[in-house]
Amino acid sequence: MRTRPVRKASITPAVSVVLAYHNEDRNLERRVQNLLDSDYTADLLEVIVVSDGSTDSTGEIAGRLASSSNRVRSVSYAEQRGKAEALNAGVAIANGNIIVFADARQTYERGAIQELAANFSDPRVGAASGELVLDGGGASLGEGVRLYWKYEKAIRKVRADWVPSSERLARYTRSAASCGGRFRTARYSITCSHR
Repeated sequence: MRTRPVRKASITPAVSVVLAYHNEDRNLERRVQNLLDSDYTADLLEVIVVSDGSTDSTGEIAGRLASSSNRVRSVSYAEQRGKAEALNAGVAIANGNIIVFADARQTYERGAIQELAANFSDPRVGAASGELVLDGGGASLGEGVRLYWKYEKAIRKVRADWVPSSERLARYTRSAASCGGRFRTARYSITCSHR
C-alpha cells in the first residue's frame, strides 16, 4: 500500500468541536478552556457540549459555560441516550465546515486544531484523526493499558492509509461529503492525561 503525503497549507475554515459527556463535571471546565485557549482564530471556533443524561453537575456547568461565552453552546438530555446520539445532536447544531470530536480527558496542544485544519487544504483529504499520546505514564498507567493503546494505534495506522469509500464519514464531517472514491487521512498528536 503506497502512502501519499498530505499537501498542507494554512487555512482557517470554521471549526466546531463536539464534546459528548456523561458525568464529567470534574473534567468539563478544564477541557473547554483547553479548547478555547487554542491558537485557532477565535471567531471561527465553536465548542459544543452535549450532556448525555448526566446525573452530576455536567449539564449545569455546560449551561454556565455557554452563557458566559458566545463560542460555547450546550445541549442537555435528561435521560442518557448514548454517545452516538449525543455526538449526532452536537453535529446537528454545529456551524463549522470541519467537525472535531473530542473526549473529556484529552488536552490538545495550542496548535492542534490549526494542524488538523491544514490537512483539509488538500482536496484528497476527507477526514483527519489524531494520535493519542499517553502522558503521565509510570506505575500510574498500567501495562495493560499501554499494550491496549499500542495495539489500537497500530490498527488505526493501517486503516488510516486508505479507507474504503463506504466508510467515508460523510455523515459526520461536512468536508468529507465532496470526496470521491477513497481518501487519505492525516495524523496529528494530542496528549491524554489520566488523572
